Amino acid sequence: MQPSAQRPLWQGRPLPDLPPAAGMHEAETVVVGGGIAGLSTALHLARSGQDVIVLNAGTAMGLATRASAGIIAGQPVRNTPDSLIKRLGREEGQRLIGAIAASARETRALIQDEELRCDLMPNGFLAPFFGTGQRERAVVESWRPWRQDVSLLDKAQTAFLSGCSGYAGAVLDASGGALDPAAYADELARRIIKHGGRIHNGTQVTAVTRQEGQGALRWQVSFASGMARARARNVILAANGGNPMLHRALRHSVLPLPVLEVATAPLAAHLQQHILPQRHALTDLATDVFSIRFDTHGHLITAAPAPDHLDWSQIERTINTRLEKAIPGWEYTPLASAWTGTAWLRSDCIARMPILDEGLLAIQACNGRGLAINTLAGHDAAAWILSGGRDRPRLPTGRPPAIPGFALARHIPRLIMGAARLTARLKQMTGAKSA
Repeated sequence: MQPSAQRPLWQGRPLPDLPPAAGMHEAETVVVGGGIAGLSTALHLARSGQDVIVLNAGTAMGLATRASAGIIAGQPVRNTPDSLIKRLGREEGQRLIGAIAASARETRALIQDEELRCDLMPNGFLAPFFGTGQRERAVVESWRPWRQDVSLLDKAQTAFLSGCSGYAGAVLDASGGALDPAAYADELARRIIKHGGRIHNGTQVTAVTRQEGQGALRWQVSFASGMARARARNVILAANGGNPMLHRALRHSVLPLPVLEVATAPLAAHLQQHILPQRHALTDLATDVFSIRFDTHGHLITAAPAPDHLDWSQIERTINTRLEKAIPGWEYTPLASAWTGTAWLRSDCIARMPILDEGLLAIQACNGRGLAINTLAGHDAAAWILSGGRDRPRLPTGRPPAIPGFALARHIPRLIMGAARLTARLKQMTGAKSA
């Protein structure tokens, strides 16, 4: 089947029409953004009986979420427990490490508590590696004060559980897994409405301003649709890459990384038995990241840097070539779907929840691995609101420093990924191992 960027694998179960906000609205809390962070925040608030409105710029819940592979991983991106403590200090670093360790478990608990139908596959997350494994062994040990569900696999165990060749070992996070991200977003939205919350799609927020002398409803939220407004005691900025447009302290604080996700046609039975036989999700630790997972219908999902031009036949050849090199016995398989999205990264890859003002907080927790940590961030944002600011989020709450030289820096993630892919190809040509 010809893949289509307009028809990703994930279709979800979209809600009935959720019209754009019109006129004047009032609520205890306005959540800007209909992705996982915003939806999780709104659900926890609505479950507690608070009047909450979600303003979503897109026509469906979680457009960035729908563009992901749906992997749940309670692991930091390009960081370790030790590096987080070094970067943030002991107190703040340990709080963040504890949050990351709990994020996948809390995501699974929310799905089970609310009976969300999102094809949850809680089978664990594999992070294979090349090299001696000395660094990875130290990482596993550094997790011990916070969790016992992370272990180190040897070469043979990794080959069996992944179906891939060449890896020296893997870090196994038993709390991880995968789900259908579109269904997850849609189910969260359904529960918000069930618990009394309000959601408006197609509502682009253009400004959030403090209104002095307005009593409890101190924040005014303006929309692109003209005279429509919302007033609220609290505002949560959960618009991912849109946050920098809404508060000056967030400008130039995140970098875009365009990503291409693809899904093969359902694999033959013998390949499904050989590749990820226990249905772990897998993302390796190489700079030239390799990632695979199955959905519940036997499609194998993988990712690649987004090309400048979408040539489907070239994409299919490139993906199959990479799978053939990674997986012994791979058979050329057509792509069933392909879609693009953007991951938003901090230069330090640290998820944050900046407290910007009284009753104003932002969630910036994607870094290309946002499902679990954004679910947890939503819980913490709601707790912060419900406690009147006393319950501090587990993620760092300081204002993020602007990224120096942003005009050039915004291209760095894509350049790094391109360079990593080129390096990997050169190593394959010379017979060297990836790193």
